[in-house]
Amino acid sequence: MKFAVVKDPHFRLGFDNVSSRVDKYEETINDKINQIISICGDNGVDTLILTGDIFDKKYPSSYSFTALNDNINIIRKLKNEIGNVITIPGNHDLPYSSYKNVDKSVYNLILDTVTDVSYSTYEKEGVLFWGVPYTTDDTIEEIRKIHDKMPSYKKNVLMVHEHFLPFSGVVDDLKFTSFYRYNELYEFEKIDYFVMGHLHRGFDSTYIERKDGSRQWFINPYSLFRLSRNYYSISDQHTPEIVIVDTDTSEAKHFKLRVRKFEDVFNLNLIDDKEEDLSKDFIEKLNEDISHKEVSYEHFIMSLDANVADVVDKYVSRSMSTLYERRN
Repeated sequence: MKFAVVKDPHFRLGFDNVSSRVDKYEETINDKINQIISICGDNGVDTLILTGDIFDKKYPSSYSFTALNDNINIIRKLKNEIGNVITIPGNHDLPYSSYKNVDKSVYNLILDTVTDVSYSTYEKEGVLFWGVPYTTDDTIEEIRKIHDKMPSYKKNVLMVHEHFLPFSGVVDDLKFTSFYRYNELYEFEKIDYFVMGHLHRGFDSTYIERKDGSRQWFINPYSLFRLSRNYYSISDQHTPEIVIVDTDTSEAKHFKLRVRKFEDVFNLNLIDDKEEDLSKDFIEKLNEDISHKEVSYEHFIMSLDANVADVVDKYVSRSMSTLYERRN
């Protein structure tokens, strides 16, 4: 069988334009969706994987009725045009970045449209799809628990929403990001395809050859949604991709989407060399306002200027979820 992979779409129809971008977001995202549908059709693909962060705004209270419908309708369009859509929730899909709040999320409203494989499995044409949604727990341990349930006589695909980097190198522009390495996944011999989300930076699909001659693949493309963070990539290097995986031939092919040049899309005035200092200042503010007072994260975010809140919520979701779990 064949399946397609799209990483971190961050759908956000019905909101103000992203502060870091100067293009018209809704026109841009609809063009990308049409390209994905066309590529899947041309390559005989009827199964699409979305690796988490389906939506950009995690709190249901942020959505108007129209915005809610518009974003859910994107998923319905993908389902109707391609076929099955398999998902797991990312940190942006979960209030307080916590899976225990999934039933209070906007993500919960698409479960009648998508096939969610969080801590579970779905089989299609002899291939099993499994998922580890975003978690602040030890991701490797969560993978181990699922791996123990996998049959060795089937082909197994594991979706995970976590920062994974190739075997070595590529750290300089990711110095603010905690991450795992691919080689930490070697022990999970039953898994034929690891499909990663969360990190917007992308890498060529790669594999190791096992003793029996079969391949263990690592699929980790550039995200659909481009951000202007200097520890991801702030150049035309970041071109959104879709990856088509053929499980019969054990091949993975990348298709780059047509997008406008970085300089024509992003507000370059927001990109500077002070990001590390700003992050330290914010964490200090976060500790003061949340760790030492009875203030929820949502209350904190809503007290900020709308554009600032939008950037902050993206920038510190992982740090924020850790502090929230400690408080509770």
